[in-house]
Amino acid sequence: MYQGGATLSTPEETFHDAKKLLWTLEETASQLSVHPRTVARLIEKGKLPVVRIGRAVRIEKQSVCHFIDQQRRYNEPCAGSAVQGESTCPISAKPVCTGGRHSSTQTARELDALLEPPTAKKQKS
Repeated sequence: MYQGGATLSTPEETFHDAKKLLWTLEETASQLSVHPRTVARLIEKGKLPVVRIGRAVRIEKQSVCHFIDQQRRYNEPCAGSAVQGESTCPISAKPVCTGGRHSSTQTARELDALLEPPTAKKQKS
């Protein structure tokens, strides 16, 4: 049951809900850990199908599972185990001495080098 931002359920209610085929709007919201109004919006947008029994609106447990599967997103560009292709980073790796103090001119030169826009390589004709 949803009560002002907190979902309260006993172990018996949880067991009973797991066996149910159809959930009310409030039960669905509780299962998804969202406000019932969010579930109502999903239904209005057609993203979550409903079963109508008379005036009662019920949501199939399987429909909720399917909705969750549809919402799953993976970070596709970073899903590989190794970097592939040419790096898009314009900064080349240079060995940097650490420790000691930098002179103000050395710091200024390094900053200028970092801020300088990358130049295009000349094409051979």
